[in-house]
Amino acid sequence: MTITIIFIAGYYILTSVIINNKADSKVISSKLPMLLINTFGEDVKDEPKIGARITIINNKYNKINYITDIPENELNVGIEIRGNISKVIPKKSYGFEIRDNNNNDLSIPVFGFPKGSDWVLYGPYSDKTLMRNFLTLTLGRQMGMYASRAKFVEVYFKDYNNSIEDYEYKGIFVLLEKVKHGKNRVNITKTKNTKREIPCSFILEIVPESRMDSSMVYSKSKRSGRNFVYIYPKQLKVTETQKTWIMNYINSFEDELTRKNFDPETGYQKYIDINSFVDYLILNDFVKNNDAFYASTFIYKDINDKMKAGPPWDYNFSMGNNKYQEPESGWFVKNNSEWVKMLFQDSVFRKKYRKRWFELRNNVLSHENINGLIDSTYKLLSEAQKKNFERWPILGRKVWPNRRPVPKTYDAEIDALKSWIDRRLNWMDADIEKLN
Repeated sequence: MTITIIFIAGYYILTSVIINNKADSKVISSKLPMLLINTFGEDVKDEPKIGARITIINNKYNKINYITDIPENELNVGIEIRGNISKVIPKKSYGFEIRDNNNNDLSIPVFGFPKGSDWVLYGPYSDKTLMRNFLTLTLGRQMGMYASRAKFVEVYFKDYNNSIEDYEYKGIFVLLEKVKHGKNRVNITKTKNTKREIPCSFILEIVPESRMDSSMVYSKSKRSGRNFVYIYPKQLKVTETQKTWIMNYINSFEDELTRKNFDPETGYQKYIDINSFVDYLILNDFVKNNDAFYASTFIYKDINDKMKAGPPWDYNFSMGNNKYQEPESGWFVKNNSEWVKMLFQDSVFRKKYRKRWFELRNNVLSHENINGLIDSTYKLLSEAQKKNFERWPILGRKVWPNRRPVPKTYDAEIDALKSWIDRRLNWMDADIEKLN
């Protein structure tokens, strides 16, 4: 194996890993499921998706998976690189859609998850615990939110149709449900695309200017100036009248919030499910997510309900894995989002936040539950992580945006995560106690 690493602006960046010898198929094994991705000679790009085939090796009941095992499934897919950060780091993340033989979307269950056609392969890189995203989404589901179901897998690629030995190991990934409308995803009432300005269900993503691209269909709110990218109705189908109705709804919420109209019937509460926003903020405040209400933030509304915050998404730079958010103390979301600043001016919101926090501290956000999740995930990854960090030898090296000092081993990364969480929970307990 030949490894090339360059040093730029205080960071080590691994630029290439060349495997000189073919792998022995007899020893390619894992306790995790395997995804074998064949791109038939094409490079995976950041749009458009290319055709590929994914073979899933998944012997259930904790059996060892071997690359030569009979596949659980074989999928025709379209695959592309996804994510802003993924474009500039060596270990990419991918999005793929399952297709039938006519290249149409095909919804099927994967790993026992509910049927779906669109999936994400998230490749943890700067998060050397490999589990921050997985943990946060799991906690979100335990709190009662819809959050993408997640499964750890090991991924192999090959770009031609030769033997098994020609697969190149890419590391540990997390298979995630893509955020989209559907019975088993964001379950909101389907509404017709119409030219009449009438109420409709919607899912929107908040995207900052720096991450916008020309393919995005979006609207901008009047007061906050945020970009709201359409997830549902779909970008190619949303009508101008639907955009108008949706943004009138957002603008009305912002107007009442800015006016400090806290009346439950006529004020901002007329527009949002306050309990949903409380839970979303607690989760993001706890992990100190610097993207909350800035990027990778979704909001959604059923035609028959108020607007809700979520689903939660993208937490690789949270829980102390960010030099810009090093201290476990202090607020970030509350201090850096105009929406959240104004919500906390309402005594009703503050009291609900305080009450819900201490409810969750007795179960989902207890030290025992969180440490139990970390320990079970560590056990699951204990063998596979060694192979991942042979492929990506970055343990002990500072990778943006890691904080210093950088833990030197995988076990030290886990210990640092646990320590940060313990201190964060204790600080929030003390500060939230003061809310009234």
